[in-house]
Amino acid sequence: MTTRPTRLVAVLLLPLLVGAVALWSLGGRVDNLDRVPAAVVNLDEMILEGEQPIAAGRLLAAELTSPDPDTTEDAMSLDFRLTDAATAEAGLRDGTYHVVMTIPEDFSARVVGLVEDGAPAHLQVRTNDSSSALMGVLG
Repeated sequence: MTTRPTRLVAVLLLPLLVGAVALWSLGGRVDNLDRVPAAVVNLDEMILEGEQPIAAGRLLAAELTSPDPDTTEDAMSLDFRLTDAATAEAGLRDGTYHVVMTIPEDFSARVVGLVEDGAPAHLQVRTNDSSSALMGVLG
């Protein structure tokens, strides 16, 4: 038969042990965000504002896939790679990519404000939570 002090020790130590294992399992993940594979799909179509071409989606995709090391030194960044929609979808399913960011066709038009409904420009972000529960939060 178990004595009360043994039960008390078990009741106090078991949650502590479970918490320590949980923290250990997540340790180092935030430090390695630059190694988390993420896909960028640019569906944006360039527009002309007068004579000026505007390709906001291309600019965003370039900044994500080739960030300036001087401005992103302390910033949190994923390892973004430019790809097409089919490759990104397959990569999300098979674990090649943990995050897929899609820039929609009307992104440049919405950035400039040429879309009649007045809604702002949005990006679609999808994650594969089976790789890590943390990916959904970070995405």
